[in-house]
Amino acid sequence: MNKQIIIRKRILKKALLHLAGHMIQGSLVKLNHRCGNKNCHCAKPKDPGHTGYYLSVPTPEKTQMHYLPKDLLPQLPQPLAAFKQYWEIGKRISQINLALLKESAQRRKSHVH
Repeated sequence: MNKQIIIRKRILKKALLHLAGHMIQGSLVKLNHRCGNKNCHCAKPKDPGHTGYYLSVPTPEKTQMHYLPKDLLPQLPQPLAAFKQYWEIGKRISQINLALLKESAQRRKSHVH
């Protein structure tokens, strides 16, 4: 087996473990809505309404929306970015595993003939 590939895979696996500790899958969504109180500022036609922030999280059944208080928003970019990095590293490890599998198949084939 190619030693450099094995070393690269080991490094990527360590990076995955590091990211897994604080990653969050999802997207930040900003939604405006009207509360229904006719005396509220949001009842005016050109008023954008009340702003709410949500974490949109895909699940096998349907996308879930989780309300986020404004004070939590500064904490979110890093965990969201960590998940994207986690996903990309996972794809790279998959490519390495495929290359190793092909290499193994080639070795077996050359030993048979």
